[in-house]
Amino acid sequence: MSLEDSVDPVCYRHADRVTYVSCSRCGNHICPECMIPAAVGFHCPGCVAEGRASTRTVREFKPYVTYALITACAAVQVLGQLGLGTTSGWVQEFSLFPAGIALYGEYYRLITAVFVHSGWLHLGMNMLVLWIMGRSLEAAIGRVRMLTLFLIAGFGGAVASYWFNGPLVAGVGASGAIFGLFGAVFMVGREMRMNTQEVLSLIGLNLLIGFIIPGVDWHAHLGGLVTGALVGWTLIPRRPRALQLLGPLVALAVLVLLVQARTPMIITELKTSGVIHS
Repeated sequence: MSLEDSVDPVCYRHADRVTYVSCSRCGNHICPECMIPAAVGFHCPGCVAEGRASTRTVREFKPYVTYALITACAAVQVLGQLGLGTTSGWVQEFSLFPAGIALYGEYYRLITAVFVHSGWLHLGMNMLVLWIMGRSLEAAIGRVRMLTLFLIAGFGGAVASYWFNGPLVAGVGASGAIFGLFGAVFMVGREMRMNTQEVLSLIGLNLLIGFIIPGVDWHAHLGGLVTGALVGWTLIPRRPRALQLLGPLVALAVLVLLVQARTPMIITELKTSGVIHS
């Protein structure tokens, strides 16, 4: 037995008090005076103070990026109704339509589809989730990271849809990007040693809904979730600056390569099915 093992642990704030109880969040040993009951075990005064400060920060922080994204999606819906008409115009022009991307180079659809929705109910459900999650996540990682995460996760969801759906299957909506936020929230929660069981339950429930309800593009959900989790992990503020810069760039490069690899396959599928002729 080493000398370190033979020494009784003491409270991190009161060195004269032996204790075998530790904070369930940071692991510091705490005496009865410093024990603050928590949902699981006890927390130390430092962790409790940090949690209160984080709560105040979230309340005072203005999530302008979240507001802007919701406004952009709503504006597209309104303009579509007033102008071309959502179903017959803007959806056809800006949806994720693999055949249009592969044949005519309409790669913009991989991003514009994120901001187009099939109707007001579709828009409302996505924006409600964005409002609930976006504000706290933006406060935790910052505005630039939040915008970067949303766009790359949305792109990741679109790439998954591009790969696994048929060439003539169109898709719209911010669901892939929102699932990316789910993945990032989970990663941030784990980094902060928070209980992420609730987040996992929400992810599982929403994925299940995507499998059950007909017409829901669950490929985009999974693609966005994986992309958001990976990129979100690199964007946690305490990560090295180089990782925060390289993580999104590497993810973006991989997604672009996946698009380029899929495009000739789609053209071959269209030729095989007789939609186009050689």
